[in-house]
Amino acid sequence: MRAVFPRMFPQADAAAAMASLEREFTEVAKKEGTMTTLAKEIMEWGTEYRRRGYEKGIRQGEIRGIRWGIAQGIAEGHEQAVELGLAAERELLCRLATRKFGAAAGNALSRHLADTSDRDRLAEIGERIVDSGAGAELLKWLDADRDDAWKRLISLPVLVQHLLEGFVSPIAERLDFSTLWQLPADSVKADARQRNGDAALRVNMNDGSARSLVLLLKFQSTIDPSMPARMRDYAAAARERLRRQTKMDPDGKIRVLPVVVYSGTFYWNALNCATEVCVTAGGEPSLGLTGDYLLLDVNRLVRKDLPRDNLVAAVFRLNAAKTLDELRARLRAMPRGLDDDVSRALIDWIRMVFPEMFPQSDTAGVTASLEREFPEIAKEEGTMMALAKRVQEWEEEYGRQGFEKGLAQGLAAERELICRMATRKFGATAGGALARNLAGISDSDRLAVIGERIIDCGTGAELLEWLDANRDGAGTG
Repeated sequence: MRAVFPRMFPQADAAAAMASLEREFTEVAKKEGTMTTLAKEIMEWGTEYRRRGYEKGIRQGEIRGIRWGIAQGIAEGHEQAVELGLAAERELLCRLATRKFGAAAGNALSRHLADTSDRDRLAEIGERIVDSGAGAELLKWLDADRDDAWKRLISLPVLVQHLLEGFVSPIAERLDFSTLWQLPADSVKADARQRNGDAALRVNMNDGSARSLVLLLKFQSTIDPSMPARMRDYAAAARERLRRQTKMDPDGKIRVLPVVVYSGTFYWNALNCATEVCVTAGGEPSLGLTGDYLLLDVNRLVRKDLPRDNLVAAVFRLNAAKTLDELRARLRAMPRGLDDDVSRALIDWIRMVFPEMFPQSDTAGVTASLEREFPEIAKEEGTMMALAKRVQEWEEEYGRQGFEKGLAQGLAAERELICRMATRKFGATAGGALARNLAGISDSDRLAVIGERIIDCGTGAELLEWLDANRDGAGTG
């Protein structure tokens, strides 16, 4: 029976059954001297084996179902997984900023990072948290890059012309744009107060009076309550510097129009701004009695009926796109015949704002592809049609990426971010040692605690000693 039973009943646990058989058979032989009870036992074993086999089959079926579900998740869920990883990185950075600078800076950073999906950008911000001495310093640095992208695009002479013609038409009608030129920074800057997000241009009026207008453009992505004072200082510094250089108009005046182009989400609530420019009887521009600057709020202006052939209006519409479908449609509607300078500036602008507009899994790869493709598009077609097609291809590509890969990428990026911060603060030796410690950690909360420890510890040795003492994750800070 020991030899043939496994062949008769190839069930889940034949070895255990045979052990039971050896015990039972001895008792049966003693009790009855027959095989009757043994036959009964064999029937019970058969029933038990069938039950166990059924349960095993169910488990195998469940496993197959789980595997199928995972496969579906890989095919359909990559973007969600990547966004979870990015959200964990953003949360980690905000926790570290709060730890170092306080809740106000942490909350401000949280708003700034709301949709940032470029992992290189997040790593750079992590290093800045380590380097910055105050929350205000960190937030000022964050604003500068985005504002600079707007400046490089909108301050091009052709776009300045479109800006004034589309949104400040009472003044634009009086200007000779063939005389528009950009002023060098040192011709209007009295000191270091001018930031990357500022630009200055000068243009003659078209009435033959030899008068000119100095345009001071400031690009803001966040609200600054001190803007009235800053713009007054900016205008005063420009007048003083030009006066020292004897670059006044023939009548001895320097006419200045300060303009703030605001691209942020929240409603602009800084005081003393004008939303339109008046022209006096003498042909002089005026912001009224209380206006220190003209405000052009991108997200409010785009709700109006904007001119269709205006480049700046088209950029404003791109900035307001909520979906990739909207972006594609607005790219197709871009004016034709963009020159090389405009194309390059538009690439830079999209590289900066695209991650915030559409937090996809591989925005860095998308913008890199954009840089490669856009010059060809401009030469071949002179339109944005092919670029719109590229956006659709990128969207479809995101949908094919896998869920598990996205989660793994997110955790790897968190570990890399923490190692970069440790290297930044304590040096390469500590960073390398930390990388080895983090190799097997896949708990995002644990990584966040380690990130906070980087902020708190004074030396790399202190950090590594803490890690050794808390390898089981028991330490909470």
